[in-house]
Amino acid sequence: MFDPNITSITCGNLDFFDSAVDFDDLAFLNLIMCMQESDKALAAKMNEIRQLNELKRQITDDINNLNRALARSGSKHDQKDKYVYVEGGLDDPQDPDEGKFKSGEEQAKFEKEWGDKLGDTVVTEWRMERKEIFGYEPIDVRVPVDEVKVTGEFLNDMGLYKRKEVEAKIEELRGRLEELNTSSSVLMIDLQRLMNKRNEATQLVSNIEAKSHQTAQAIISNFK
Repeated sequence: MFDPNITSITCGNLDFFDSAVDFDDLAFLNLIMCMQESDKALAAKMNEIRQLNELKRQITDDINNLNRALARSGSKHDQKDKYVYVEGGLDDPQDPDEGKFKSGEEQAKFEKEWGDKLGDTVVTEWRMERKEIFGYEPIDVRVPVDEVKVTGEFLNDMGLYKRKEVEAKIEELRGRLEELNTSSSVLMIDLQRLMNKRNEATQLVSNIEAKSHQTAQAIISNFK
């Protein structure tokens, strides 16, 4: 609405109080400025909604990729402590169809091989050495350099997680997605409210312009 306390209205370097301005002109200019502020608020709200939708899309992709990892796994639904390979890890799961293994069979073999080694000591680094064997040509042999004990953390670093951990992560992501859907609904209500306010201001500006045009036409008619 028009602010009666306005003492100056400028546009660029032009001060509208340099010349005579009536009430309708002041109201019109004030509404224009209100519409500009409304446009800024609308742009900010729409950007917030875009960011929220992008986050929802990412979470949905993560859930889908984790479900694909479970579907390709050699573990069964009731084998909660069996290991499942997750391409990219729990925090950034990637599409397993584009990852390390070409098929579910390869993935299942990898899961079982390393799951069975839990608690064992394995060689993680090898080097090649040349060995002179009497009567034969020199040959290269693999020599163990570093050995480690296979722990849950070690398997996690390889992308292997217990099935129950993968399922718990899916439930966590679903909870976050539900919260974001609620926030999205609130943002859409706010956006609609802002759009309604802008439409009201637009209608007021249109009414003032129509009234000014009618007044001008009446003045012109009086001169005829």
